[in-house]
This record gives sequence, structure tokens and C-alpha cells, in this order.
Amino acid sequence: EVNAHLYQMRHLSSIGQSNEVIRKCKDLLRRLGEPLPTEICKNVIIEEFVATKAKLKAFTEEDLLTLPDMTDKNKLATMLFLSYTVNAAIICQPFLIPLLTFRGMNLTLDHGVSSLSASCIATYGCWLVNQQISDFQEGFRIGQVATKLMNRRGGENKPRVFSSVYGLINVWRQPFQACLDKLLEGYELGMRQGDIDNAFGSLAMYGHMTTCCGSPLQEIVENYRPYCKNAIMFKEIVFAHSLVGHLQVALSLTGSSEDAYQTYFKINKKDSEHICIQNSFESDGESYKNHFRLIPFRNKLVLFLMDGPDEEIKEWYELGEKVDRTSTQILFPRRIFGFFIDGMIGLSFARKYTDEREMWEEVGNSMISKFQRWRESSEWNFANKLYLLLAERYFLEGDQENAFEHYDKAIKYACDHRFIHEEGLANVAAAKCCLHFGRTKEALEYYNKAKDCYTRWGATALVRIIDKRCCNLTNSVSMSM
Repeated sequence: EVNAHLYQMRHLSSIGQSNEVIRKCKDLLRRLGEPLPTEICKNVIIEEFVATKAKLKAFTEEDLLTLPDMTDKNKLATMLFLSYTVNAAIICQPFLIPLLTFRGMNLTLDHGVSSLSASCIATYGCWLVNQQISDFQEGFRIGQVATKLMNRRGGENKPRVFSSVYGLINVWRQPFQACLDKLLEGYELGMRQGDIDNAFGSLAMYGHMTTCCGSPLQEIVENYRPYCKNAIMFKEIVFAHSLVGHLQVALSLTGSSEDAYQTYFKINKKDSEHICIQNSFESDGESYKNHFRLIPFRNKLVLFLMDGPDEEIKEWYELGEKVDRTSTQILFPRRIFGFFIDGMIGLSFARKYTDEREMWEEVGNSMISKFQRWRESSEWNFANKLYLLLAERYFLEGDQENAFEHYDKAIKYACDHRFIHEEGLANVAAAKCCLHFGRTKEALEYYNKAKDCYTRWGATALVRIIDKRCCNLTNSVSMSM
């Protein structure tokens, strides 16, 4: 009977019926003696978190690694359906994830280890590093426990564990770049083992991480084509949308006119986004499609980098805010990078729109506060971003000396830490600041450095924009002589 239910869950997941998966799993969990509350509010989640945390304190790391095997068939089935509910909740009801995770943790602590316990412990670690808790040290420790437990049990459920540990936890202690190979390993192993859902889950994390790392755009274009085809072939439509979206960003920045949505879904990008947006928010006001969650991030990123129309950037920023308000507090890599871009947008618009300065300055300041906290956890990943945001704030305040000091620090840290796309962005921002204060020759120097970064990144579209600016500036300098 369990296998029949699992087959049904897999089928529903493959065709994007995540809400139906959750409804059926809730019913099965109730029948197995693990009912979920009818209404799940913040107080319920906090209460279960406090209880789980208190119980966990009684266990040392060695205690967790030497827990006996779970043998109760009902409890094993409960762990399975909790896991399937988590997979579906990631797509459409993320507010359920912490509660499901706490239930799985308690089952493991009370009844022993199942094949899914390591992934459950890893997901608990993800909860610890979320925006509200931000206990990065404990989250990292729990992630290490999950990895060790997985290895002791012969690598069980490795794709799921890797997507949590290397996609969400380790970035608070290790360089973004150090996580790439592990996420790709999770995908490749999952495909070999037939663990298709978690294979593509690991690949989705890899996709977000390539954006954060500034991976070479041409490599993304070449590698993502087979990834997109595989996702469609295996009917992993939600992940297919995500992967096609990442491919579209790379195509746009390389200057290609190809519409990836037309290539893979036979529908153009604009229509695809329109359909996703129309169908994104369900009647309960909380459920939404996973691929819609990424559209505002992708579009505001490309538009901001390419100096697109401010009104369009504002539109996608506001849609992104709407998504963020209904999202889980888990800090996905693209969300971290999205906060950085939001800060840049906020401080840029605060300069441009004096009547809205207070609102946009608050956006910038709130992002600066985030990155000040996060830098304490990982200077490698966050120092250059913080310095660039601070430089933009000094620019806003008219403080040239501090602005250029922080632009140069942002450039240096981005270069040293191999964030070539952010090194380019910092040089462009510094050039704009130079122009504002009439320092045209210095602006040209910064633009040329940005051009070099974007050339090495493969962002041909951005190189063309800089070439045009430099040409105009050179002509204006020549005319003034």
C-alpha cells in the first residue's frame, strides 16, 4: 500500500500537482498518527521549534551518529510521507517546511534512524540559518552531523543532503565556489540512482549557485541545454522552468537573441512569465508556483545590469517583494544575491528620485544591515557586496572620499574572492560616481576595468553597453579640449 501511494505522489509531483501531493500526504500522516495542525501559524512553528531544540540538547554529536535503526513500519512510512510533503511544500507551501522538519527530527530522536534521517537533520540545519534564527554556527554544525550520518549509512539520500548542506548551509562558512562541485555531484548521483526529484533539486541549487559565483556565461549556456532537456524528458516541469530561466539570463547577458522559453516550451518569454504570474498566487493567498518565485529575481537582475528602464525594474522589484512576503525564511543562494541587487537598486533610485528618497534609502540601508551581519559569518562571500553597498550610500550622501575608498575595496575583495561579475559591477558603479562628480578620465578607467571583467565573464551584452558609454565619453572629452 505504501508503494502504491508513493507511486501516486511521484506522478502528481511530476505534473506539478504539488498542492494535491500535500493534501494526500496530510491525510496519510493523519492515518499514521502524525496529524498536522489545521491552521499553521507562527506561534505553532515557534512552539514546535523550541520543543525540538530542547530535546536535541540532550544528544551529543556521537549520540546522533550512533542512533539505532528505526524499525517501526508505521514510523518509517511516516518519515517517507513527511519527506514527500517537504518536497511539495518547497514548490508551493513553504510555510509548512519547518513544521514537517521538526516532526521528522522528533521521530528520529525518539524512534531511531531511517534512510531519510540525514536529510531531515540537514533540513533542520537549513532552518537554523534562516533569516529569523540566523544561528550560522549551529546550522553549520548540524549540517556536518547530517553529512557524517549520511556517510556512515553508505551515502543514503545523498542528493537531498547535498542540496541542503552545500546549497543552503555551507555558504555561511565556506566560499560559494566550494559548493558547486558537490551540488553537481548530487545531481549526477541522483540520476544514476533513479532519485530523479532530488537529483533535480540538487541541480536547481547548482543553478542558483552559478549565478552567485559568476560562473562563465558561455559554459552555463552550453551546460544548461542538456539539463533543460533532461528536466522536460523526466517531466520535472517545475525544475525545467527554473533551469530554462537560468539559461535565459545567460543568453541575455551574452547578447543572444534566442528565447529559451520558445526553444523548450514553444511559448515566448513574455507569455510564459504572464502565465506564471496569473497562475502564481492561489486562492489562499499563500501558495504559489516555484518558477514564478524566480522570475522577478531574474528580470530585475538582467534589467539592472543592462541599465534597463527604471519603471520595469521597479515593477519587478515590487513583484519580488510580494513573493518574498509569502516565502519561507530560508536563505536560498539566489535570494541572498537578490538582496544584494535590491540594495543596489534602492540606493541608486534614492539618488534618482528625490521625492521617493526616504523609501528607497530604507531599502538600501536594510540590505546593508543584512550584509553587515552576514560578513561576520563569511567574509569571503559577503565583504565585497557590503563594501559596494556602503560605497553607494556614501555616494548618495555626497561623500566622495569614503565612496571611492569603498568602491576600491569592493573591487579588490571581488577580485581576490573570484566574483568576477561583482568586480565588474563595482567598477561600473564607481564609474557612474566619477561622472556625477565630473571625474571623466577616472570614469573611463573604471569602465575599461569593468569591460575587462565582463569580457572574461562572457557578458557580451554588457561589454557593448560599456563600449557605447566609453565612446560617448571619449568624444565629449575630445570636444571639450
